[in-house]
Amino acid sequence: MNADVSTGEYKSSRMEWLADDRPPNAWDVINASRRASRRLESRLDDALQDLGVSYAQFEILELLTRDRNAHAAALARRLNVSRQITSRLLAKLDRAGLVELLPPDGGVRVPIVTRDGRRRIRLAVDATAPVRKELSTLTPDRRTQLVAALTAMDDAIRPAPRPWWFD
Repeated sequence: MNADVSTGEYKSSRMEWLADDRPPNAWDVINASRRASRRLESRLDDALQDLGVSYAQFEILELLTRDRNAHAAALARRLNVSRQITSRLLAKLDRAGLVELLPPDGGVRVPIVTRDGRRRIRLAVDATAPVRKELSTLTPDRRTQLVAALTAMDDAIRPAPRPWWFD
């Protein structure tokens, strides 16, 4: 990658800065965040491949074990994805026998994790242990800083709530 000193771009994915005194600009933050996110999701998907679930599906299963009344819209809000994506993931989990979609109650279908789903969660936790162990090599202070920085970034880019009259 060609570097541009005026924008503070780096010349490799290891962030070898050409302008040492310049803090990262917004594009640098976006690129670093996306690169780390893609690598982490890829590693987690690879770890779960033999179990026949994606990390996104595992996330939904895990959330359902903490909130048995969660429905597709609630899960979508927690995962910050569309309700349609969540519904498709739930349908795949239902076809695989990992969740059961209860009949609609008030227009809402609540998914519950099946016995096989709970077993798959335990296997998934074990399968992702190496990735968690690698992340644990970061010092506790560094992990705290990382979580704080990512939370601050999320807060900074969160869209303003829509006016009540849009709903």
